[in-house]
Amino acid sequence: MFYDCENLQSIHVGKGIRAIGRNFLATCPNLVSIEVSEENSVFDSRNHCNAIMETATNRLIAGCQTTVVPQETTALAYGAFEGCWLMKHIHLPEGITSIGIYAFNWNVSLTSIELPGTLTMIENNAFDCCKFMSVVSHATTPPTLGTNVFRGIPNDCVLTVPQGTRAAYIAAGWTKEVFGGGVVEATE
Repeated sequence: MFYDCENLQSIHVGKGIRAIGRNFLATCPNLVSIEVSEENSVFDSRNHCNAIMETATNRLIAGCQTTVVPQETTALAYGAFEGCWLMKHIHLPEGITSIGIYAFNWNVSLTSIELPGTLTMIENNAFDCCKFMSVVSHATTPPTLGTNVFRGIPNDCVLTVPQGTRAAYIAAGWTKEVFGGGVVEATE
């Protein structure tokens, strides 16, 4: 609906909205305020998180550069943060099990990310064209990767994984060909 609205700065989701499609707020780099009516029974923006949350599932549907991902988030939806060009940092809390297709596509200001230990799946193109210099995964079992998950990241990006898991990550497709800076184990 608001795809590629580069000048959009804030949005209010009214009480009557019952469905939100994919890429709802994709490529809205200047968006800094997302609010959902407290009377909406399907979606919320709990604790002023600057995101649209699906209330029943705790799935984050859409966020922006100022989103604080709620602790109870279970998944990031298709295109949840796509095109948030100005996002420089995001904390992904434990409890998130999946990251959807194009979730962080074209987030060129996001230079590093830490993936929670609860993560089990990263879908196609989730981090396509991000400019990561480092990716840290806390999952002791490598998350399943869709296709082109890290396509277009810099050649010298380093992947850090938990101690004793490097071989498992490489076997699961988290290879030096993707992470040209190497796949290394955390020292602590």
